[in-house]
Amino acid sequence: MQAHRPALARWAELFASGQADQFKEHELLHDFLTEIFCGLLGYTRIVDNGERYTFSREKYVEVDGKYADAVIRDLQPGTATRTG
Repeated sequence: MQAHRPALARWAELFASGQADQFKEHELLHDFLTEIFCGLLGYTRIVDNGERYTFSREKYVEVDGKYADAVIRDLQPGTATRTG
């Protein structure tokens, strides 16, 4: 946890200072999701483990025909992501 304090402090300062408001969501989203969910919380991406991973960005969600910013679950290449 100690190793992640600088990243958490950067994100906290970015949001607390209002500096994040100068950017569009998509400009910050990739870095935020990667640092927090993969770096801090330990979720794995397909590039971390090609056979089983637990984090993916922008998966198609069939329920409402929209993209989710991220999906957290047990994933395997070639499997569809469905909700509902």
